[in-house]
Amino acid sequence: MEHDRLSLQADASAENAKYLAIIGNSQNTITFFIALKTPGNVSSCHISWMNTGRLAYLGHTLPEIRERGLEYFRHYLHPADLNVLDETLKKLEKHKSEPFIPASYRAMDKFRKAYVWYYCQVSACDYFPDGSIREVQVNVYEISTDKVLIAKMTAIFNEINNLGLQAMFNTISRRQKEILALLIKGHTEKETAEILGISVTIVRTHHQRIRDTTKITHINELIALAIQSGLF
Repeated sequence: MEHDRLSLQADASAENAKYLAIIGNSQNTITFFIALKTPGNVSSCHISWMNTGRLAYLGHTLPEIRERGLEYFRHYLHPADLNVLDETLKKLEKHKSEPFIPASYRAMDKFRKAYVWYYCQVSACDYFPDGSIREVQVNVYEISTDKVLIAKMTAIFNEINNLGLQAMFNTISRRQKEILALLIKGHTEKETAEILGISVTIVRTHHQRIRDTTKITHINELIALAIQSGLF
């Protein structure tokens, strides 16, 4: 009986692998798995990409994609959409009865040299003992190649994103906004200190508090999102 059960499991796994291979090689669908090494830590993720037929489109090898993890997404996704993974995992954990959580994001198209909108469905595959997500499967579809439609969608999503960014940057202090504005203009910490009449140490302290408050650690992302918010 045990042998029969294991045999059935093996057959089911083989069938699943065959199904995923069909999806993975489709030109209309991108399929990959995201696994977290540490509970709740999106930065610890690594990626298993199923679309071997689309590596030219991606511009990276499978081992590169897997090992780069979140850094791959930083390279590939629009800066304003880098929080999509974290937010989607939180929604998936909150609504475990849902078969999948839908999301939309912009990713760089290597050949078009432009960001393209994608729709994705994220499904939970495995959980850590504490109930948090360990692994998810992501099925991605390009939304449209219609330039007019993409422009309209971009405007709508930008407006929604900008409201969220404005709310986030409004949580930092007036002084921190002044310092961030000077950072955006390209001033160094020393120049910022001289302009505002404060010490470099205080400027550095405010820089760190801005990162802590916004949860944005990469300076380029911080600048890009601050500019996009329209507050600076």
